[in-house]
Amino acid sequence: MGNRQIILKISKHTVVLVTFILLCLLLYSLSLKSEFHFDDYLYIVNAPGIRVVDNIFRKILSNPFLPDRSIVEYSFALNYAFSGLSRFGYQLVNILIHAGNTFLVYLILNRMLGQNNGPGSEGAAEKKRIFPVAVLCSLLFAAHPLAVNSVAYIAQRHGLLATFFFLSSLYTFMRVESVKGAAAGILYGLTFLFYILAIHSKPMAVTLPLLLILYWFLFQAHVRKSNAVRVLGCSAVAGLFLFCTGLHVLHSGIITETSMTAGFTATNLWSPMVQFMTESKVLLQYLKIIFIPLPGWLSADRAYPLTQTVDMGLLGVWLFHCLLLLTGWVSYKKGFRGIAFGIFWVYITLSPYLFVPVQDLMVDYKTYLPSVGVMMILADGSYGIAKRYQTNGTLCLLSVILVFFVWANRDRQLTFQTELSFWDDVIAKEEPRARPYNNRGLSYKRQGKYLLALEDFKKTVQIAPGYYLGYANAGDVYLKTGRPVEAMQCYEIYKNLRPDHADAYIRLGNACAAAGDWKSAASHYYRAAELDGSSVDAWYNLGLAWAQSGEWDSAEKALTRALGVDPLYYKALGTLGSVKFSTGHVEEAAALFKEALSIQPDYADALYNLAVYYVRKGQLEEAYRQAERLQQAAPKAGRDLLERLNGRSR
Repeated sequence: MGNRQIILKISKHTVVLVTFILLCLLLYSLSLKSEFHFDDYLYIVNAPGIRVVDNIFRKILSNPFLPDRSIVEYSFALNYAFSGLSRFGYQLVNILIHAGNTFLVYLILNRMLGQNNGPGSEGAAEKKRIFPVAVLCSLLFAAHPLAVNSVAYIAQRHGLLATFFFLSSLYTFMRVESVKGAAAGILYGLTFLFYILAIHSKPMAVTLPLLLILYWFLFQAHVRKSNAVRVLGCSAVAGLFLFCTGLHVLHSGIITETSMTAGFTATNLWSPMVQFMTESKVLLQYLKIIFIPLPGWLSADRAYPLTQTVDMGLLGVWLFHCLLLLTGWVSYKKGFRGIAFGIFWVYITLSPYLFVPVQDLMVDYKTYLPSVGVMMILADGSYGIAKRYQTNGTLCLLSVILVFFVWANRDRQLTFQTELSFWDDVIAKEEPRARPYNNRGLSYKRQGKYLLALEDFKKTVQIAPGYYLGYANAGDVYLKTGRPVEAMQCYEIYKNLRPDHADAYIRLGNACAAAGDWKSAASHYYRAAELDGSSVDAWYNLGLAWAQSGEWDSAEKALTRALGVDPLYYKALGTLGSVKFSTGHVEEAAALFKEALSIQPDYADALYNLAVYYVRKGQLEEAYRQAERLQQAAPKAGRDLLERLNGRSR
């Protein structure tokens, strides 16, 4: 290939990339105005870990073969460093990653279709036919209504980033066949690097080695000119990948009967056989909504019943899967390698869910990576028909499907606009369940609509009397509205349902503190610390309760324990400063207030106490400066302090 051809090829791909970015920004513009949802609060809003940009590479290198989600956490930390909790920045990054994934799908389809029928398919006429098919199928991936669950739902960046590195690894592996010497070694190295990054984005990326082996078998093993060195290189890479995957399997314990840990907390749920039978049916549902994503069939939170016995329905499902896998094999033998690869892709990328018991049996965002396989099926099928019958009818059909996808995608984004619209959609489409009502209640609570929140929490425990979160959240509403007695009653039920939960005792302690009973509060916090010595909230609140009771030594010990768990817990630093101040250690106190403010600059208590410290030191100018900062963080408290300082100066 001459230099001119290389430049033209690069220019074409650059135009495609820029076009995909602009189209994705336009397509997902509605989501830029959305709110945080559900797990966004766990991973972003209430996640202290993202407040500090840690050395991600040190963490990965310390255990490179143990899958986790550290890269995603690091990306959230970078978002927070640039824009705090402004959702726009997080959403923009998600859209850009999705655009990158769309471009990678295009590159993979473009190359796959070119290799599908050997060297003969590289002619100019065939290239002209391949390009629009690859572009249209990539746009179908970009606009698929199911993709909204991954793009508009910020917490699902796990899937977006894992897919980005997953596809990058596959594409670099595909490129090996076209280069020689050191360049091939570099591509092998990049393939492995992207794999490591993928499993550190989402553990389910461990399926990549199987797909690399499958790709080599379908597209390269049959070509005679594949020399022994390349075969050896592919085998070495695949072997290394499988070795890493084996390490993960042994470490995670997924070969045990009922305890599974593949990126999830180990929980005794049900046996792998029950999981396999249930997920066999779920997989059929996934195929249905990927191929026919009607808005009424899509839901962000589903309840799917367990299948615990083999019946005729399950046998029929297994027969369907066998026939579909057989179709993949026949497609390969008939020369439709893209269709074969796409069918096997769907099954392999979903295979971990077939055996790893997890609480959520069917979740729409799990279809993000498998849907790439469906695009391969559509691309190879459309290209094969167009080539055989010399028609552009398939392009017209793909365009019509794309128009439908765009409409359904925009409609789906409206569901993700607010927390309430998110959970209203789930409640409207699903049978009455506790979790949707509980989470809609939390949405009302965040908006200050406490009566509506309380109604939903009552509905939650009415549907499922053993759903402890309903009682916990109802207690929080009672506490927020100045009804500590009712709050204690709810927390007592929570404690009786989950006597081993430290959180139940923390909430009971909060209710006692609100009632002014600090000694009872301290006893509950102490019990919480006994149950969970790593709970920073338990130790912090225990220190606070003892400080309110005037037990300074005990308070200092508890707050020190809290900081031992989380050195960046600014409230513990500030409260320990107050304890030091009360016991006459004013310089130590001032240092603690300053440290707390370095972590949380608008921490009102620390600003107030630091101003008092400067007044005591006679540094009124510095005291005024802290009071002005306090006025920005807490206007009323700041104004009151400034009035007192003005009176003092007069």
